[in-house]
Amino acid sequence: MLLLTANNGDQTTISLPGGETISIVLIENRQASRQAVFGIQAPDHCRILRGAVRGRIANQLERTPVFSVQSALHQPWLIAAYTVEEAISFYQGNFPGSIDVQAGQVAMHRRPHWLDLLAAHSGEPVQLPFGIRQPD
Repeated sequence: MLLLTANNGDQTTISLPGGETISIVLIENRQASRQAVFGIQAPDHCRILRGAVRGRIANQLERTPVFSVQSALHQPWLIAAYTVEEAISFYQGNFPGSIDVQAGQVAMHRRPHWLDLLAAHSGEPVQLPFGIRQPD
């Protein structure tokens, strides 16, 4: 973890491997309430979630079925959906022409390490179905 000290108006820039940048500016440091206000500018494809928001999404996902879906030609995905049929349909929508599609619900004891990853790629509120490439 990188820890920074900053004064109002200080800007920190993070350079990504592809040449894109993320800029973080301390806009206001409220001494009375012990809060800091940051401005963050990042490429559109980057998601920025406060811990409380990510926690709220992860809580919702804990009560949502998650399926591991794969086919003979494409990589496995984790898909949050109401039903296995909905998960397969979402997968086939992302991989048209996929054959030999197999899906199974992820057991609750195997899900915790994926919930944060799923939460980071969902919207708020969570719109089902949605999925991500299954980590190796």
